Amino acid sequence: MKEEIEKVRAEIDKIDNVIVESLVKRIDCVLKIVEYKTSEEEVIGCDRVKIVLDKVRNKAVQAGGHEELIVEIYKNIIKVITDMQLEILRKRNN
Repeated sequence: MKEEIEKVRAEIDKIDNVIVESLVKRIDCVLKIVEYKTSEEEVIGCDRVKIVLDKVRNKAVQAGGHEELIVEIYKNIIKVITDMQLEILRKRNN
């Protein structure tokens, strides 16, 4: 049993590597986008959040995944990144 758990954990570690690399790339893209935004309204008032969450939900359904859990994870990612964008914007505007 312990051997099987270690195999699954090794698989999780491989997946985590992909997730972290993907998050780094996603954050880099967001940092590029915030360069073009000039107001908090552009950061917060964007319809993009709904679009992203809808796409993520659809991809989770297609992949046979836990769509509500995945959407919640993305909501958290978006919130943290939005807060980061707002902080960058505030520093730039001061």
